Amino acid sequence: MFFDSHAHLDDIKFEEDRDVLIRGLLNRGVACVINPGDTIESSRAAIELAKSYPHIYAAVGIHPHNVESMLDSHIEELEQMASYEKVVAIGEIGLDYYYDNSPRDVQKRRFVDQIELASRVGLPIIVHNRDAHADTLDIIVENIDKIPGGVMHCFSGSVEMMREFLELGFYISLGGPVTFKNAKRPIEVAREVPLDRLLIETDSPYLTPHPFRGRRNDPGYVPLVAQKIAEIRGIPVEEVAMVTFQNTLNLFNIKYERDGSSMDTFVYVLGDALYINLTNRCTNRCDFCIRNENAGVGGYNLWLEREPTAQEVIDLIGDASRYSEVIFCGYGEPTIKLDELIEIAKAVKAQGGKTRINTNGQANLYHGENIAPRFEGIIDTVSISLNAPTKEEYQKLCRSEYGEDAFCGMLEFAKACREYVPNVVLSVVDILPPDKIEASKRIAEDLGVGFRVRKFVEKQDMA
Repeated sequence: MFFDSHAHLDDIKFEEDRDVLIRGLLNRGVACVINPGDTIESSRAAIELAKSYPHIYAAVGIHPHNVESMLDSHIEELEQMASYEKVVAIGEIGLDYYYDNSPRDVQKRRFVDQIELASRVGLPIIVHNRDAHADTLDIIVENIDKIPGGVMHCFSGSVEMMREFLELGFYISLGGPVTFKNAKRPIEVAREVPLDRLLIETDSPYLTPHPFRGRRNDPGYVPLVAQKIAEIRGIPVEEVAMVTFQNTLNLFNIKYERDGSSMDTFVYVLGDALYINLTNRCTNRCDFCIRNENAGVGGYNLWLEREPTAQEVIDLIGDASRYSEVIFCGYGEPTIKLDELIEIAKAVKAQGGKTRINTNGQANLYHGENIAPRFEGIIDTVSISLNAPTKEEYQKLCRSEYGEDAFCGMLEFAKACREYVPNVVLSVVDILPPDKIEASKRIAEDLGVGFRVRKFVEKQDMA
């Protein structure tokens, strides 16, 4: 599970779907979010969100853009707000010389005022620093004895600058810019920052990670930040998820316990695709199946305590067109939940999304009829796990509840899908010997469908 350490969920851009989005974050692998204020009004709103949702925490403060209209009475009000148990920081505060929306002398004075507030209430600070490195550093150094810890939010500085803040005991938080194609400094920082001082964030609704840049950001995209950092450092994304989660708890002194809310992962993002986990039931018990060894993939635990309704999944998907594909693929056979699959696929296609089913091809055997006609117009690709070139080898490897009939049933299903689905593909795992892969490829050619060799996924340690 992931912790988004900085997201503005009170922003007006979330007005239409805020409740659905927040309730769905757990199912997208995001366990917790810190919502910082940037005005008195948004600080109040942040507290209300924290009161309404167990996995949302608040920070209160006034952003440098808004301090020109800040009053001394606002400091008193922020101090009262800080007494609420789910307020975990003073922020977002700091300096911004890029826009200069407030006079610089006012920015510096109100930054110090809010640092002193943090000192009185014993809370860490969330610091905004844009094109104001020298003054930000000077103010922090001059007041370091008053600061009960802090984080440089959405850090965009150099490695050398990072080291200066690390020496002062600060954490470094990275967001969407680390994924940008033209990123340089964020990538260098991601490579060099000590893992035990790293946080991740989205800064929603801004700075959407690649490949969704230009669209509204939300905390459900924070796994993309973690995935990029993992790639840069050459470590598992689960390690990034686990370490940054614990770092966030440590800095903000959050006593996190799983509450009674469902932690079932019904949808999850990998790369630019959205995957749908409808069931853990399956008619096969394949020797090589990832679920024999792993709790999930990409930091997501895919074992379900219950199966979702179609509407729950549709709500979680939101705008389907933002994904390259919506793929029915979880820790079970998706066609077992056929009615739900069809309803969800219709909703995705209505939004202009692309759909794919990853299946063992035993749907007709399971349902006792040819279900392929139901895919017409709503499924773009059916990818069927062939896995072996003969029925004997298939049963030895996949141990279907239908015995050796499963192999022929799978091939008949592939032929049936050709009539209703634009793209039908048979696949095998790359652990097969080359001659078996070649024999499997000939089967696909004889059927007139595509063929793919997919990578075997080894055991992963889950966060």
